Amino acid sequence: FIFSFESTEKKELRESISIAYESLEQAETFLLQGERIKAQEFLDKAYESAQKVAKGKSKLFRSDLALILAQVEDKQLQVENAKKVTPNLVTDLGLKEDNLRAQGILELKGNYYVNDAKKVFKTVSNIVEKGLSASEKETIMAEASRPDQNLLLYLTNGPRIIENKEGVITPMNTADESWKSGIDIRTYGRYSYVLDPVNNQIWKYERKRTNYSSAVAYSDGTDLSRAISFSIDGSIYILTDEGTIMKLFRGKKVDYDFKDLPSNGFSGKQLRLHTTAELDFIYILDPENQRILVFVKGDRYATYKKQILYGDLDVRNFSIDELGQKVHILTDDKIYNFSL
Repeated sequence: FIFSFESTEKKELRESISIAYESLEQAETFLLQGERIKAQEFLDKAYESAQKVAKGKSKLFRSDLALILAQVEDKQLQVENAKKVTPNLVTDLGLKEDNLRAQGILELKGNYYVNDAKKVFKTVSNIVEKGLSASEKETIMAEASRPDQNLLLYLTNGPRIIENKEGVITPMNTADESWKSGIDIRTYGRYSYVLDPVNNQIWKYERKRTNYSSAVAYSDGTDLSRAISFSIDGSIYILTDEGTIMKLFRGKKVDYDFKDLPSNGFSGKQLRLHTTAELDFIYILDPENQRILVFVKGDRYATYKKQILYGDLDVRNFSIDELGQKVHILTDDKIYNFSL
């Protein structure tokens, strides 16, 4: 009876291994034909068959199992058009500041500016200059740049916009009695935009000669309560913590969505979105899955193109160069880069 049971189990395991190999061959065929969805179906089938062997008590077919799982992982990368990279260490900020908890990174005139909740650190190549205090009492919430004015902007929880021009820190005033609160800030031309999910609004400020205008409500009532990050290229693209995207043009919501998303979705409050008027793509930092996703920026859809897996790093923020060819990623105390 025992021999019969083991024999039956071995037969079932061999059958599962056979199905897995056949499914891998089918997946490869569809990959060569460019049929990603069909290839994914057969990869899923191969993985499910392999898991039947993995969960069995028998140690039979373990070498086949290891080979199948490795091939599934490899072909999964092909299906998702995913690439693994080894980031290059560019700057170790920890050499200048102990216990640094960096949160933002900006590029301006070829130099990188990193900030934590209180200070801004300029890096020139791999040299870190002494940190500048942005505010004694207030905490930096978000950051943006105006390259045309050689200007860095920091949104604090004051709330307030603080400017940094060539190392001179200036707390700015608005024509209103006080600034509007927000969690993210972007610039477009002479205007600064503040994302305020609590009040379901994007506030628009015009930079005057010595101060900022009164806040103007940009959105006409779109639900922004789940918004976490945004970027501007003339239109405004807004990412939510549910992994959805919205697009506003002249304050009004237009039909826009992600298309052909990868099998492993993304969500969470640590997501970051980036694009500019000069870039043809939308970039999303997904720290939880240790990757950057690239989407083709269309009129109606942001269509998935590829993803770059940067490995076991706790990334806090990122910066894309103006040509969309290189990314700098920021951990608590280090800057790394790699090509896209």
